[in-house]
Amino acid sequence: MLARNPAQFMSSNLHPMLNVAIKAARAAGAIINRAALDVESVRISQKQINDFVTEVDHASEQAIIETLLTAYPGHGILAEESGSQHGAKNSDYIWIIDPLDGTTNFIHGFPVYCVSIALSFKGKIEQAVVYDPSRNDLFTATKGRGAFLNERRIRVSKRTQLKECLISTGFPFRPGDNFKNDLAMMGDVMQRTAGLRRPGSAALDLARPTSWIRRNAWPARRASTVRWCRSLASTANLPVPAKRLRCARPGSTPTRKTRLRTLHRMQPRPATQAKTRHS
Repeated sequence: MLARNPAQFMSSNLHPMLNVAIKAARAAGAIINRAALDVESVRISQKQINDFVTEVDHASEQAIIETLLTAYPGHGILAEESGSQHGAKNSDYIWIIDPLDGTTNFIHGFPVYCVSIALSFKGKIEQAVVYDPSRNDLFTATKGRGAFLNERRIRVSKRTQLKECLISTGFPFRPGDNFKNDLAMMGDVMQRTAGLRRPGSAALDLARPTSWIRRNAWPARRASTVRWCRSLASTANLPVPAKRLRCARPGSTPTRKTRLRTLHRMQPRPATQAKTRHS
């Protein structure tokens, strides 16, 4: 296979700020790829249980920040490791950076990790880059202009039934998380879908399925039933009337029974059943 030329994705057709983000992501990716050749020698520290950071995280973050601030010194920075230490403090432009999303995968030699950079203007995301250095795959998006993988336009699939969908999720991994509840929900979901995957890099979870599968979001632990159901219905193109989406109280956590009932309602009814109900 011929290697893709990194310069070919620095296009004059792209927004200038997106081009700078691409340059920054590739600089970080080069650092990550070099370190991946001898991952056993990488220094690792632990922020908390099951939450790791490496010297590679710090080095790639620094490369990204230097690239962005060289081009836009008046912009702000919000980074995974250094927070808002760098950049302007009151700018309408904020760069949001995760220099190595999937650190645990990286330190175990499991090649599912990426660089994630987004630009927020007055609280709204305008530009975004997700770069998978192990595959040299570059995902880009500009608000209102669609999403691309290596300059090829990408779209979600045409699947409309939950049973056809492959679910991408993250599982709890910190002490105090409700493992039993999540495992019970996982069992319910797996019976109604084509499968469940937990790759370990949230940014790639969101980027890759737009190019090859339909994604449905696993609910956040404290998301309301309304928010969770609407998210699931939206990503799967499944009609769920708003009157069905109610919570016991705002911000309440949907129970296993509630989630199961909602999943059941989202299944398409046979034509005969629908006719009977409306006759």
